[in-house]
Amino acid sequence: MVPFSYIHGTGDVRMLGETIGGCLNRITEQHPDQLAVVSTPQRVR
Repeated sequence: MVPFSYIHGTGDVRMLGETIGGCLNRITEQHPDQLAVVSTPQRVR
């Protein structure tokens, strides 16, 4: 497993503790019929 590092400031909102890819995977599993990413130049949806 690759260790991840980040810096968290003094804000009141906690970080998710997951990668962007992990977050996208989680959200797309929860909402499979919705668009997750749209890249017009690459023609990817």
